[in-house]
Amino acid sequence: MKTVGHATSVAELLDVVTSGDDHPLACWYRGASDASYQLLPSAFRDGRSRDQESSLLHYFRAAAMSRSAELPAADAHAPWLSLAQHWGLPTRLLDWSTSLLVATFFAVELQTGERRDAAVWALNAFNMNEHFGNDRLQYAIDSHTAAKYVEPAFYFQHEEPGGYLGVLALEHDRRIHAQQGTFTIHSCRDCLEQSAGSERWLRKVVIPAGAVDRIRRELRVLGVSRSSLFPDLAALAAQIKADDLGIM
Repeated sequence: MKTVGHATSVAELLDVVTSGDDHPLACWYRGASDASYQLLPSAFRDGRSRDQESSLLHYFRAAAMSRSAELPAADAHAPWLSLAQHWGLPTRLLDWSTSLLVATFFAVELQTGERRDAAVWALNAFNMNEHFGNDRLQYAIDSHTAAKYVEPAFYFQHEEPGGYLGVLALEHDRRIHAQQGTFTIHSCRDCLEQSAGSERWLRKVVIPAGAVDRIRRELRVLGVSRSSLFPDLAALAAQIKADDLGIM
């Protein structure tokens, strides 16, 4: 991984991201409200073991049956993993977006209190997938190739393939569509940025603390807001309330 620069505006961020060797359309993006954030999925934080990861997923799948009529088939592991991630269960998935603006929103919008440096990560999923021995493709999360990364999440006895795989999300929810969501599936417990060779497919742009409010305002002008990325009534009400108070 390499830090390729700093950006104090949306225009600067776009310039830094598009100035590299990668074509922008080949990249996915992830925003972090703290520039020191490590690219490690929630299931691998806080000392969780593989059997704990599996137990959480099986409990979620069993208990979900009484709470929703629209659920995947019991053996459709990729949709279940995606659904668990969507509702906040710790999983081996890490969220990305094909939109630089969406990722930037999550880098600057979630900060509260004193401002701090944020960051936007740019990932070339084609190159990363090739680096770990797969075809130079963006796979669907329910593809045959992705299955060997997904299955060990449910059955801790299954052998891990190791490494990471970039996959396209199943658009089972309007939020995923609005946020142009994708995932990396992690099959090892090392942070993505610490992987050998990551400088060839992963870059980081730092947003200084002093630029956070400016970029938030610019995103609002560009039509990127909580209500546009979370298309539900709760987000709409929160957005209207914030606008009425003059909060940008």
